[in-house]
Amino acid sequence: MPAFFKDSAELVGLPLPPQRPLDLNGLSQTSAALARVYNRLGGLLTRLSDMTRTSVPAALAVWYVESGGKNWMQGGMVIRFEVHKLFAHWGSQNADGFDRHFRFGGRGTTPGKAWENHAYRQDAAGAFRRCHVGSQSTEYEVLALAQHLAGDEPALLSISMGGPQIMGFNFAKIGYGSVKAMHDAFQRDERAHVLGFYDFCSTRRALPAMAAEDWLRFAELYNGAGKAASYAGRIEAHLATAAALLRDQLPHKPQVGDTIKALRQTFLYEQASSLSRRLGSITAGMTAKLLDPPDALFWKVEVPDGLRGYIVAEAFA
Repeated sequence: MPAFFKDSAELVGLPLPPQRPLDLNGLSQTSAALARVYNRLGGLLTRLSDMTRTSVPAALAVWYVESGGKNWMQGGMVIRFEVHKLFAHWGSQNADGFDRHFRFGGRGTTPGKAWENHAYRQDAAGAFRRCHVGSQSTEYEVLALAQHLAGDEPALLSISMGGPQIMGFNFAKIGYGSVKAMHDAFQRDERAHVLGFYDFCSTRRALPAMAAEDWLRFAELYNGAGKAASYAGRIEAHLATAAALLRDQLPHKPQVGDTIKALRQTFLYEQASSLSRRLGSITAGMTAKLLDPPDALFWKVEVPDGLRGYIVAEAFA
């Protein structure tokens, strides 16, 4: 396995969507947003969850909290411009130019924490406007202003990118040689977002916390301690929604006694959880007999050598 998930030939070639998409009819707004993420990315998310012994609902919950459920568009990924990071990467050495166009909490007379009260203005004589108003066009307008004043590198280092909202200054931690290379990859293909998410979690040693669903610890590792409690609570709430969605909504389940076939490499688990002991490996093309009525996440099977255990449903057809 390469040092980074993004460099794995298997993961680069794996289909993004799941084999069994979710039906969006009748879902609430939040459930529908989670289902759309799963229908776009569920195939790759499932394989990575399998490899890292985490769960798909956990990945969906984090994705929803980070991206706000917004869809990805090629060339228009979700971003958030962090004004205080621009100060660190450029403004601290160019204070007059920075202060003419940007404000953030704790600098000068602006109240609040550094991540609060971000504002900008195009014209140095104009009124300041809030940066974060729920509009991607505004976020991109602030980015364009920063690129004009500071250049591409400081500006791109100061944005969080894509579904997992990874800060640009973390480019090396997810295997990129420059922030521009990370930015271009994230703008080009949502696969880069998924692989980047797991690479970032791995580098930050957040995967064990994610696997254990220790959301406070995960939030501290992923986003820092500043708003960890709030962030953890939001993930936990959406985790319950995502788990129920996959359990109750996934169509086209096989019947007890059916022979099913592995679509890719996976594992046989002792219990219906990727946290349980692995009983063995399953190769692509291996068949198994379904023993119990399946739920949406794990199926109990018997493999050809007579061993019984649980497999990730998405890996079989």
